[in-house]
Amino acid sequence: MRVDPAWQEAMSREGRCNPLPRKTQPRDWLLVTTTDPEPGLTVAEIVSAVCEQYDLHALDLLSRRRTRAVMLPRQLTMYLAKELTLKSYPEIARAMGGRDHTTVMHAHKKVAQLLANGDNELKSNTDFLRTKLEEGVGR
Repeated sequence: MRVDPAWQEAMSREGRCNPLPRKTQPRDWLLVTTTDPEPGLTVAEIVSAVCEQYDLHALDLLSRRRTRAVMLPRQLTMYLAKELTLKSYPEIARAMGGRDHTTVMHAHKKVAQLLANGDNELKSNTDFLRTKLEEGVGR
């Protein structure tokens, strides 16, 4: 097992007789310092792209407003976040203004259903955004 250099430095400074606080025990420290950030898209990048496409402000998209002009782009954002990232429903819900994870599940199901039923405008917007976001990852 490889020991993280930051942990070795901390141990040499602190010494073994002066233990580190509970939250920085070796096992936890190794997990935090050796885990790479998740590659790829973030929910914030998806929010930004959808806002640009639908001419909305991010605050509108993350608000509690339920008008159709805001609701469909919000649902599309949640759908794309689930499709294009490795985030879980609860993680996406937190990123979308602290919503419940079932809201994200409903949004994903709703957009998938609209796409399956042949909503051509939504399909073209989804395809455009997906392409734009996927190309942005390869920059």
